[in-house]
Amino acid sequence: MSENGKTSPIDPPKPMTGSVKSMKMTDSGMEVLIRLQNPNTRAMHYISDVRALDYDPATKNLTVRLSDQGLTVIPSMVSMRPTFRFVDPESEAEILISLPQTIVKLGQPSATGQVTLEEHRIADASEIAIDIAWADTQFYEDTRPSDSKELPAARWQQGKLRVSYKVPRGKN
Repeated sequence: MSENGKTSPIDPPKPMTGSVKSMKMTDSGMEVLIRLQNPNTRAMHYISDVRALDYDPATKNLTVRLSDQGLTVIPSMVSMRPTFRFVDPESEAEILISLPQTIVKLGQPSATGQVTLEEHRIADASEIAIDIAWADTQFYEDTRPSDSKELPAARWQQGKLRVSYKVPRGKN
């Protein structure tokens, strides 16, 4: 860090911070507005679209991931590149995350071995955690051959911001 307390170009970046500004139910699901703060003297880049939804029906915790970390490459499947945005140096930005009404995931196979599906309402969540991947450099696809099982945006990610929101009783 330089003498004046500012981040120099050679210092590692300070983590982005954030908070939930608002959450509301809509006809199509839920909208969460997040305010991001960049304490650095250079722009911070982040993934701005939902990459995965993880819901635990036992705890009613929903994790919304704006990160490719932990996602795996599935051979012969099309992998969509995430959308990236940035927060200007020493500035704030807002991101609106739209969530569907329900999450459908694979359930336990039936007694006959058939695939079953579980459907969960997002409105039933008691806590929502949003993980946002960030880095101090823009994302550029590395065109060199790689044996890595990580998706390119997961290799790009320098840090992860987690913002949590407890859904008030009577509003879920």
